[in-house]
Amino acid sequence: MPPGTTPSDGTTLPPSSTSDASNVQEARSALGKRLRELRAAAALSGRQLAESLSWPPSKVSKLENGRQTPTDDDIRGWTEATGSQAEAQALLATLHTLEVQHAEWQRILRAGLKPRQQELIVARLLDLRHRAGPHRNLQRGA
Repeated sequence: MPPGTTPSDGTTLPPSSTSDASNVQEARSALGKRLRELRAAAALSGRQLAESLSWPPSKVSKLENGRQTPTDDDIRGWTEATGSQAEAQALLATLHTLEVQHAEWQRILRAGLKPRQQELIVARLLDLRHRAGPHRNLQRGA
């Protein structure tokens, strides 16, 4: 179903779920949460993990809290240090999806926000018209 349309359950899908800055941050936070889970499962403190990777402890915190995006090497080192190498490919795929989302958001910002704002307004108006149903005429003077 195309973005901005209304499924049969009455909810409205976002006009563009891959390019919103909030979605990029949510994806980064989710990746950080997964990294934290792997560290905790390995019974390592943030400081212990940082020492094993020769990182400053703040880097572990930033990655786990979604304030910094990991690199491919960060993911590989993390999974090796936590004994979770089997998770590396899935985490790398998540990271690459995040990078694509971020690049799309940057492309939108370079073009300016006005076209995106207009897209959102049109989607909202279509949603309102759909919710009003066929029995209501939304034209002026009706």
